[in-house]
Amino acid sequence: MELCRRYARRGYVAISATHRLGWNAQAFTQEERSRGIIQAVWRAVQDARALVRFLRKDAATTRLWRIDPNRIVMGGSSCGDYVGIHVAYLNLPGEFNNPKFIDDQGRPYIDTTQQGMGRYGPNGQDGGNAFEGGSGNDGYPSNIQAVLNLGGAIGDTTFIQNENIPVISFHGVSDNTTPYYAEVVTTAVGNYPIIEVSGSHDLHLSLNAKGNLSALLPDFGSDQPFPGLRPFFGVGFQPWGWYATSTPAEKAAALAYIDTIMSFSLPRLFKVLNLPTQTYQSPIVGQDTVIDLSSSLASSSLPAEGGIRLYPSPATSPFLTVESHVGSLRRLSLYTFDGRLIQETTLPPHTHTYLRALPENILPGYYLVRVQSESHTTHLRWCYLSPWV
Repeated sequence: MELCRRYARRGYVAISATHRLGWNAQAFTQEERSRGIIQAVWRAVQDARALVRFLRKDAATTRLWRIDPNRIVMGGSSCGDYVGIHVAYLNLPGEFNNPKFIDDQGRPYIDTTQQGMGRYGPNGQDGGNAFEGGSGNDGYPSNIQAVLNLGGAIGDTTFIQNENIPVISFHGVSDNTTPYYAEVVTTAVGNYPIIEVSGSHDLHLSLNAKGNLSALLPDFGSDQPFPGLRPFFGVGFQPWGWYATSTPAEKAAALAYIDTIMSFSLPRLFKVLNLPTQTYQSPIVGQDTVIDLSSSLASSSLPAEGGIRLYPSPATSPFLTVESHVGSLRRLSLYTFDGRLIQETTLPPHTHTYLRALPENILPGYYLVRVQSESHTTHLRWCYLSPWV
């Protein structure tokens, strides 16, 4: 959820989704464990594709989620990103002809003629195309444009052709559950062997060889060992994660890794998604007043949590609401990040919630809102996106 919040603050629609779970990690034989984990990934991939179709239908109809249907990234952490990788690269029935996915009796672990893998369609029909699952929204594509991989792996690099879906990866090189190279995955409890997979290193080796990382070039061609791959040496499983039982120091260490994930992924996502660059073609109408933002931020007295709130952010219309629980609002000032004053308003006495209309010609981007109340002066970031038309 921390990563979702951080991406959302930067204008992405961040969705934390779930999928069907469950397989028997304690099965008696390696073949049973292999079959179980591959079928679990297969079901999760069907569910993930259903989510993509749902979002594309929404983009074409109600637009509740306001996504760009041509810029969909899927990812996750560890086993969660097995899903995103396989949504991108597991797309041909023949890819399961590999002997590692066939048991000693010649039976495939995945029957690609089994419609929906146990999930029925909305009208009781048996599941539709096996690669798509049976959860409806037929007619909307389920392809994605990129993968954000945090410690995941691919079942076999033979799945990778020239799909041209770039992957941005992070991996603890010493991870003993999902390997960084091509190795056999083992169970977390008992260390029982399951099946060989290709972790982030060998995944990117194959992606690079097939030209699937070309969208990262030439800007990130110097990434080592491959474009889009950020290994973390000397650490293992999910160094970016923490739990309810984690100490403050452990959480702080995890957040430091998340800082690195954000700083590495954001420019690469910008490149592979071909996001537009906003430029100022003409000055925004406003007073020619400049403040020193660095000194203002350093000297501001920040309110307690929940004291002053600004919403929505990101916004897709030139309106914002400011709400104070630390005394009535006195003055609101909107600045660009280079310190130019765009608009300033002195509020009537006893105002605690104020809906503010902004200049119609305001450009998309980040702004700084200085909020002065009876007891506080604070500066809050506000993000404005292009209106949907």
